[in-house]
Amino acid sequence: MHYLAHPDDQAWRALALTTSLAPGNGHTLPVDDIGRAVDELAFGDVVQPSDHETGIAAVTWTSQSGQHGGSILERGRAQILTAIVSHDTSIEPDKARWTDWLHLGNILQFLDENAVITTTRTYSHTESASTGPVPSTQFSSSDEDLLADVFDAAAIVLAEHAIDAGWSDFEVAFPAGDADDTPIEVAWPASKVGILPSNVARPTTLLEWDLRSPAGWTQESLVETLEQGVR
Repeated sequence: MHYLAHPDDQAWRALALTTSLAPGNGHTLPVDDIGRAVDELAFGDVVQPSDHETGIAAVTWTSQSGQHGGSILERGRAQILTAIVSHDTSIEPDKARWTDWLHLGNILQFLDENAVITTTRTYSHTESASTGPVPSTQFSSSDEDLLADVFDAAAIVLAEHAIDAGWSDFEVAFPAGDADDTPIEVAWPASKVGILPSNVARPTTLLEWDLRSPAGWTQESLVETLEQGVR
């Protein structure tokens, strides 16, 4: 909603650059390989520093709720090669950390191809490269992998039933675009149908969508609504 009110791409990119660098407080680690460092951050691993200056540096940081992130820079060019924010699905789910991941992703997306916004479960390796920009990251995941990033267990049960019925064109954490940045746990944009987190009020946006919390859906009604679309 802020972007719609102030659609200045240059200013939003500057905000994304600042967000990806400022938390590091100027502390950088030399690394040998851009692609390897990106992979380490995206998979939730510790970045392995080089024992000598390489011209490539990693800046890492952690949000107040424990969400890790980082940036890979090439010295002398004053250019961010990649900013990475990856939600670690291998540890105990934490809604505050997950919320930080959503907010950070919403900002870092303004870096376009210079941002990797992913989860440790769904990320796939980049091609290692010691010079030049990091190639665009490709993601591959199964439906089960994607649903592992859903915070609400009741929403997972409903979504699994819909997927079994053939409705696999879904998105996880679909942004509602309202003032509260409400995420739709599981959304089917083509049908304009979605499952809200439990105990979360319906957003003031997406008025043409049929959005309900898990308690408002049954497995049968969800599939029926997907089949019929919003009337």
